Amino acid sequence: KNQDLAAIQEQKGKSGVEKHKEQLKTLFFNPGKKIKGIPFMGDKVNIFEPDAVQLYDFRIEHDEYKGKPALVFSAIPKVDADRDKIVIDSMTTWFDAETMNIMARTYTLSYKAGVYDFNVTMEVEMEQFGELTVPRVLRYNGEWDVVFKKKERAIFTATLFDFSKEN
Repeated sequence: KNQDLAAIQEQKGKSGVEKHKEQLKTLFFNPGKKIKGIPFMGDKVNIFEPDAVQLYDFRIEHDEYKGKPALVFSAIPKVDADRDKIVIDSMTTWFDAETMNIMARTYTLSYKAGVYDFNVTMEVEMEQFGELTVPRVLRYNGEWDVVFKKKERAIFTATLFDFSKEN
């Protein structure tokens, strides 16, 4: 509950692009957590809550990620799950088998809410910066369609570097 309060406080007083950035950060770095302020779907991404757990198959496997031993956690909707309750079509997280630090995560999300629909794939490659796990590469491929607006499609890759410990 303290995390929920922290997320609300981070978005409080923000509007437009800044609020959307906070929502996107929550989705990227705290998957499975409810995202406040997204109409019709904010509570459908909290896949670890009791009502949502029954909609997904969860799996943990041993594998490699870029040549390093990894534990791979994945969540995919059950075949018979109600599509109206699903936003996360797949989520896979690679954990370093020795340190349990997150190495990478991929998501596929889609939803049709009547007033908007989207289909998005996101990939995040992580690295250690001191004690922090930070994003190194972000990949996004998706499309959004909002009523009365032109359909938007975007593909981008962002490489983040030159981290510093200042603020």
